[in-house]
Amino acid sequence: MTRWLLYLLGIDASRLPPHAGTELVWLHAPGSWALFLFLAVVLGVVWGVFQVYKRESGGCAPRQRAMLAALRAGVLVLLAILFLGPALAVFQRHVIQPSVLVLLDDSLSMSIKDRYGDAGEAAHVAAALNEDIPAVRASRLSRADLVNRLLARHGGAFLEDLARHGRVQVMTFSNRVNLVKSLPPQTGGAGAPTVQPVAQAAGGGPLVLKPTGPATNLGRAIRDALKSVAGNPVAGIVLVTDGQNTESDDPLAAADQAGAQKVPIFPIGVGDPTLPRNVRVADLWARDTVWRDDPFQLEAVIQGQGLGDQPLDLELVQQPADASGSAGAGQVVARRTVRLPAGQNQITTSFEYRPHETGRFVYTVRVAPLAGESSTQDNVSRPVTVNVVSQAARVLLISGVASWDYQDLKNLLLRDKSINLSCWLQSLDLDVAQDGRTVINHLPDTPADLFKYDVVLMLDPNPSPVYDPLELRPQWIDLLKSFVKDHGGGFLFAAGPRYTAQLLSYRLTSGLMDLLPVSFDSSQTLDVESLTTLHIRPWPMQLTPDGYDHPITRFDPDGAVNRRLWESLPGVYWSFPARMAKPGAHTLLQHTDPALRTSDGARPLLVSGQYGAGRTVYLGIDSTWRWRSVGHDSEYFDKFWIQTVRYLVEGRRLGGARRGVLATDNEVYTLGAPVHITARLYDQAFQPLKEPRVQAALAVGGRGPVAVDLHPVANRPGAYEASVLATHLGTNELSLVLPGEPGSAPVRLVRTFTVELPRIEFNDPRLNKPLLQEIARHSGGRYLDIDQAMTVPGLIPDRRETTIIRGEPIALWDSPTLLAILVGLLAAEWTLRKRNKLL
Repeated sequence: MTRWLLYLLGIDASRLPPHAGTELVWLHAPGSWALFLFLAVVLGVVWGVFQVYKRESGGCAPRQRAMLAALRAGVLVLLAILFLGPALAVFQRHVIQPSVLVLLDDSLSMSIKDRYGDAGEAAHVAAALNEDIPAVRASRLSRADLVNRLLARHGGAFLEDLARHGRVQVMTFSNRVNLVKSLPPQTGGAGAPTVQPVAQAAGGGPLVLKPTGPATNLGRAIRDALKSVAGNPVAGIVLVTDGQNTESDDPLAAADQAGAQKVPIFPIGVGDPTLPRNVRVADLWARDTVWRDDPFQLEAVIQGQGLGDQPLDLELVQQPADASGSAGAGQVVARRTVRLPAGQNQITTSFEYRPHETGRFVYTVRVAPLAGESSTQDNVSRPVTVNVVSQAARVLLISGVASWDYQDLKNLLLRDKSINLSCWLQSLDLDVAQDGRTVINHLPDTPADLFKYDVVLMLDPNPSPVYDPLELRPQWIDLLKSFVKDHGGGFLFAAGPRYTAQLLSYRLTSGLMDLLPVSFDSSQTLDVESLTTLHIRPWPMQLTPDGYDHPITRFDPDGAVNRRLWESLPGVYWSFPARMAKPGAHTLLQHTDPALRTSDGARPLLVSGQYGAGRTVYLGIDSTWRWRSVGHDSEYFDKFWIQTVRYLVEGRRLGGARRGVLATDNEVYTLGAPVHITARLYDQAFQPLKEPRVQAALAVGGRGPVAVDLHPVANRPGAYEASVLATHLGTNELSLVLPGEPGSAPVRLVRTFTVELPRIEFNDPRLNKPLLQEIARHSGGRYLDIDQAMTVPGLIPDRRETTIIRGEPIALWDSPTLLAILVGLLAAEWTLRKRNKLL
């Protein structure tokens, strides 16, 4: 009708927006009483016109006078209308659709398959799935599967019904929020937009919840969801979750914030409020290097809940390190059955295995799945890589006197079947046989004799023993240096209060200092009193950052535990005054006495280094025998010395280790955690590498390797580092290839680490219904069980807002049609007066 009127008035109807409303307005109409005065004047003028024509003289008939009066009055009325400025006001009604926020928990706890020991919760799930309770318990749907069934029910009716209250924003959350779908409002009515079915909603494909989040932060999820639609009204929040909150943000404070904004929260609880039944292999530990046909121990930590006296069947699985099988795949090499102790949820058990082949092998421990177990993803341990080598290590132990350290170390190495020990005690009479598995009657002094050893250990050696004052002559020192530098032999020097100062200052044996990874003050400045005086109390040793995860000082894979173990060892009464580690060497332990600090730092007590192709170790104390009092059966004394010998042997046995070490700050990482990579690299001349960049390769399973660039560390020659994220579960192999020596193959360094799912989501995975009920109460919403989910749309308040937007009025008074009517009225009056011969 309006467009037809505009057409009649000669106005372009396209100026009128689609679906716009209109109303007639007067642009120049006077306000208040002036309007009534104007109307009275117009009526008075019209009345006067009729009175004038009524009294008109002449031969005009009354009917014609009335017509003339009407024409004149029409002109006056039309002029009055034009004076008032008629116009068509244009406006549009805009309905502001609120948002309905749907938050879906996609944290790892949503992968749990509940057994629904709580009958009430089982009944709710059965009603939601339209099944009976036994079928629900037998189906073992995960919590995420249950949510997916809810979303897909009746072709996505759950989200469609919510869309009748506004735009539906579907978000997943764990420790962060992600928008996954946005559905337009379903307003109804002919031609109005409707929501798309869930299977074809914006974003493409069905909405499927995949639980991968490492933690749950309910408070952050609520706040970030509200922040994402800031400035727009929110009708409500639908929170689909098991109520786990594994981070520090307070969800009730976030619920209060939502309530203050008049946004009710409607939590829908998913899960079982009873403790789930589950068993997991929490950890596995083994030595890095073992000897073929020599039994070694693998220790596994088994944790469980809801098991009672259930027997647990464990299997030790072995596979070659280069195999691409999944975790737990391979050959079963040992089995055993354990039970958790009464009232406890953890047990540490060990496997003893004797490898019969050499090479690098990956070991895992797996536990057989139990009936009704909530998750089987953690039934396999993290893999550990073990290098199996052959032949016993040949070790030569030289000592000036039969000290406590010498005697305890000798007995330890004699007990170890992987070590073939030869002893040379310089204070022993020549007619008394030396100790050892291979007994010697003289100090090896030829290449043929010395180079057959893998490691030489020197404990405070005497530079000039009585029976042979030239035993450690310069030629022998040169032979020892060649053994280490050119043949990759391992060398340890342990200082002592009796001979070390004399040895290092003696002209004939001073060349030994070249081998050591530490530097000293000149012999003239050494304080003789400090070399022989004991402290009146023991000073603790301090593990340095380089020692946190060094093969020698690693008592436990957990860095924090390892530091605590070292702090528990007896302190130091005496130490030799070494000044500092040489460039490229690692200080692993240092003294804590501030009086012994120099301008170069704390006094080093344990230092590892590289001399040519061989590894070297300096020990500045003579009291490791005191460590036998700590731990079970001297375990930390034994572990320190065995690990030290193994470390030195590896430099001889493993060609790659002669050219460097590739390491990570931990052996196990949670998914998404940063991995700090360090490397100590040497060139073909066994000098610190000076390349501006070194490239390593990171490979996982059958996936292709990813390049990782390592960059030099300032002020640490030969040291490189890089950081990556732990993005792939399972065993990750980091490798680095260095050019080989002339005529030799390239050297490959390898470091493996394990990436596993975080455990925090499974510590207490029960449905936290009380927390969800409090969230609903604080926000003004309502908690719903899973079978009440379809009633949520009826609880969402109507928060739609209507606003009127007015456009510029369309003027009617200056239209061609009105001007034509005015001219027509005047022409008609003039013609009629002419016909009647009126003035």
